[in-house]
Amino acid sequence: MTIEANWWFLELPIMAKDSVSVLGEFFTTNSVASMADSIVRESVQNSLDAKNEEITDPVSIRFQVGAAKKRETEHLFGTLWPHLEAAVKNNDPDGGPDLEKLLTLRELDEFRYLTIEDFNTTGLRGDPRDPVSDHKDNNELYYFVRTEGKSTKTGENRGSWGIGKYTYVDASAVSTFFFLTGRDPAGGFTAGPLSMGVVATKTHVLDGTRYEGYGYLGAVGSYGSDPEVIYPFESEGNLASDCTEIFGVSRRSEPGVSLVVPYIDEELTGVEIFKSVVRNYCVAVALGKLSVVVVGEQGEEWSLNAGNLESVLEELLTKGDSEAKELLPLVQLVKWGINPGCERVVLGKLPENEAPSWLLNYEMLMGEERSEAIRGCIDGNEMLAVRVPVHIEKKRNSEKIWSHIDVLFFSSDHGTSQLPHYYRDGLRISEVSPSPKTVRSVVLINDAPVTEMLGDAEGVAHINWSANTERFRGKYANGQNWISFIKNAPKEIIRLAQSGDRDEDETALQDAFNIPKPPTPKPKQQRKCKAHGNPLPCSECKNEDEVCKPHGNPKPCPECIKANEKEWRVTELDEGGFTIVSNKKMEKGVVVRVAYDDSSGDPLKNWKVYDFSYEDLPAVVVTEGGLIEKSGNSLTLQPDGNGNLKVSSAGFDPKRDLFVKVEKIV
Repeated sequence: MTIEANWWFLELPIMAKDSVSVLGEFFTTNSVASMADSIVRESVQNSLDAKNEEITDPVSIRFQVGAAKKRETEHLFGTLWPHLEAAVKNNDPDGGPDLEKLLTLRELDEFRYLTIEDFNTTGLRGDPRDPVSDHKDNNELYYFVRTEGKSTKTGENRGSWGIGKYTYVDASAVSTFFFLTGRDPAGGFTAGPLSMGVVATKTHVLDGTRYEGYGYLGAVGSYGSDPEVIYPFESEGNLASDCTEIFGVSRRSEPGVSLVVPYIDEELTGVEIFKSVVRNYCVAVALGKLSVVVVGEQGEEWSLNAGNLESVLEELLTKGDSEAKELLPLVQLVKWGINPGCERVVLGKLPENEAPSWLLNYEMLMGEERSEAIRGCIDGNEMLAVRVPVHIEKKRNSEKIWSHIDVLFFSSDHGTSQLPHYYRDGLRISEVSPSPKTVRSVVLINDAPVTEMLGDAEGVAHINWSANTERFRGKYANGQNWISFIKNAPKEIIRLAQSGDRDEDETALQDAFNIPKPPTPKPKQQRKCKAHGNPLPCSECKNEDEVCKPHGNPKPCPECIKANEKEWRVTELDEGGFTIVSNKKMEKGVVVRVAYDDSSGDPLKNWKVYDFSYEDLPAVVVTEGGLIEKSGNSLTLQPDGNGNLKVSSAGFDPKRDLFVKVEKIV
């Protein structure tokens, strides 16, 4: 049964803004370098988030690239083409190349499409006719169809910004996708399948009427006092039958979601999709959370699951795939690390009310016993698992809980890459790359409280963590410090283990982790008298120019230096921070002002509160002296009774240079 396809667009009042969604641009980054990556990352993370927890099997996803005939699909796009043409002309009255491209697409006898289906998931639940059901549980259908930038998800989920669906719009040359969903009737919902078409284009004028850019292919009826509501078709006929017969959708009424993206680009192939799955989700597969099947345009098929993952990577490796060379040892490490019998070195817990710091808490975190255990694994060329406790404190409800991350290490015999890999609940966070590149490791973040915190710190593309996202900012005590702490965990664990072995063997980890030893400083050359070759001051010529007249000492005169030097010195910390130490007895306190260095002007004047704030972000540890006040980007410090001052401040962004100005209190 085919439908009489009528696309519905809302009419706009005269004062409504002329707009177009550009949300697909949020997914264009260096790490999401292809359309395949955008589609795969968004599709898989949504499906994993929708896992039916009553089913023990992993989430199963099927991608299929196919070709459809124009004669089979004309009824689906009949009333849509005029709106698409009007939207192009709204931006360029003459149409230009965009209109030419659109008209070419319209005349194609055949076009390529992508079908995406998930199983062992819940499907899009909720009342399909209800247009106002915000803030209700189990109501994914409302958020998928009727909202932009809103979602039922939290940071604990892999994707939670409510705009990822626009990757499908971005992948379609006609900015359109169709979906079909089945639901479990035991949850109080009609089983379906429900089906609908969605288009997101520009606002436009057609036949004298101004329309919104968002349009829908669906049924129209009443809901409560609303006389005309657009909602998904609710029967097995209509669009659901077309999706099955034309686009190869295999779902009948099973819970889950099937998506069809028509008019896809030539670059979106089955091979590229499969490689993207391997690249972005091999850890989710290794964890037993996911299995994937990809069907190519010629019917060729690739599958990926926990049972064949290593053999697939080995096959790719034989074909010279550079990514497989990096991922194979990582997958082997993860499979070893998730084994219940895997022994872990568990680091100590830090004080709950202080900002975390690797630099200032060696004994509390590591100590000699743990250091020795870590060095023992490395010396024995063994895999190493380290569990790092993480304290989560939400400011708004005073919720406090201990969570953890797992850092797994493997030696040089297991691979060549030195960049740590970070996976939050199976999703690779691909642009977290602390410097320097010192260890070969993988960081697994699977415990719910810390996955929620870091999820809140991710942007829409889920590729990095930042304390400046709207959902994260101000929500967690010491939040920025914990982000930095977790990012730096691989290199700092090894550094602390090394520091506990200074008196034994400084080269113990050199072969395994290739951490370069600092060069031996050259001895300072003693100044000599040019005429006689004697050390200055020369006993033969007693050159007065080389002797300090006030003190009679050889130059440089220690007494002069001491009299002229500042009372303090500032040194940089590797993990993003600084230390201030008194050089001599201090009589007065100091004010320290800090900012990120900015070549566009005065860094201190350009400081903004969203950079950092001492009220709740960077850590301050006073070893000698006292902290009078911390506010904004400044600290007020005083020396102790002996005139000594020593203070460290950490937790800044290690990728940005700091500008530190110290001024004496007058």
